[in-house]
Amino acid sequence: MNKNNPISVVIPSHNRPDGLAAAVKSIFNQTLLPKELIVVDDGSNPPVTEDVFTGCPAGLTTKLIRNESPKGANNARNRGIVEATGEWIAFLDDDDEFFKDKIAAVSEVIAEKGDAIDLIYHPAHIFMVNEGVSYISKPKKFLPEDDVFRQLLIKNHIGGTSMVIAQKEALVDTGMFDEQLPALQDYELWLRMIKGNCNLYMIDMPLTRYHHKTKASSIVKSEKAGIKTLAIIENKYKADFKSLSKNEYKAFKMWNRDMLIHKAYLNKNYFRAIQLNWRSLFYFKKLKYLVGGLLSLFGPSFVFWLRSKKR
Repeated sequence: MNKNNPISVVIPSHNRPDGLAAAVKSIFNQTLLPKELIVVDDGSNPPVTEDVFTGCPAGLTTKLIRNESPKGANNARNRGIVEATGEWIAFLDDDDEFFKDKIAAVSEVIAEKGDAIDLIYHPAHIFMVNEGVSYISKPKKFLPEDDVFRQLLIKNHIGGTSMVIAQKEALVDTGMFDEQLPALQDYELWLRMIKGNCNLYMIDMPLTRYHHKTKASSIVKSEKAGIKTLAIIENKYKADFKSLSKNEYKAFKMWNRDMLIHKAYLNKNYFRAIQLNWRSLFYFKKLKYLVGGLLSLFGPSFVFWLRSKKR
């Protein structure tokens, strides 16, 4: 263990005891332990207890915080940020796991470049639990000459919270996660940080394993939340979106539609996936939507299997 390790790990959790246990264990199994592990129980029933830290390695500080009633994952993340004593925050959702060398890899980058960067990100290993297939996500490695903020407006090229480690000071100064947004709070925070001149660094190797479970359920609620959030973000960054070219704005809209299609697959709603692909083909006139519509006829499980083969 490195006693001077600057990283605090924050895990928000709500009613997911098995996933939380696995996430915590992945921290205990790190080749280099972080400074501390903070679990924020967002109103779980029954409550998370200190037993979650059973088997904690010597020298790792642990802290359990609780919301008596659920306030959302981003409220929990913000509480963890405020309570953290580390200079850097590594986020981990309670259904994901860190690879055993993640803290070591990130610590090496911080030691070398920490004064020049504010946010570190990396690819993730996406495991589709029910289908038994996996693939590696593809965040973008920006070039020095890239207009990073402009490119992020078009698409979230960074990824989700479990793929990000950020300076606590930068997070606090930027206002942390917007708890009022219905969805995409991570994407909006990355936008704010980059607009505030925070600097990025990408580690080009997967360091987190995501567990995604497809399940048959309604997509209406999540679709509405996503559409509402994107409208809020467009309004918040109205002048920035107006500066995009016609093709850039069209690419933003395509990313929006791709997220809805992906959500339909996760909900095993193949009819909605087909419908969205056909509508997208008509509007965007892109061959990928014709292919997507045809593949959707075989069901979401086939789509994820094919995706794993392509990567």
